[in-house]
Amino acid sequence: MKLHLVEIDGNPIIWANKSQRATVAGFVSVTGVIPFLFLVIFPYGMVVKIAFINFFLDIYKTKKRANRWVDIIRRARILMNGGYWKVESAHFLRQKKWAWDHLRGRRY
Repeated sequence: MKLHLVEIDGNPIIWANKSQRATVAGFVSVTGVIPFLFLVIFPYGMVVKIAFINFFLDIYKTKKRANRWVDIIRRARILMNGGYWKVESAHFLRQKKWAWDHLRGRRY
């Protein structure tokens, strides 16, 4: 193995090409940080995994009728919103219903 003599701030150190330690900025050991990153990130990964499983099970569950385009848009909107579903007041719902009926040409 070829060894290199390297000087950092005037201090000579022996640098072995094949056995360099993995460090961030020269002092934080990468292998020492990885387990803690895993502990921090792992719960969020489980939440995302459960959310995706729930999402796909919701799509492929036993259905009594075919998927309408409204259902598909609703699922995509829930996915984009991060699960948040807007609560609509009865008045807003009533207005929306009348607007849709007007669009379809339905008269009362």
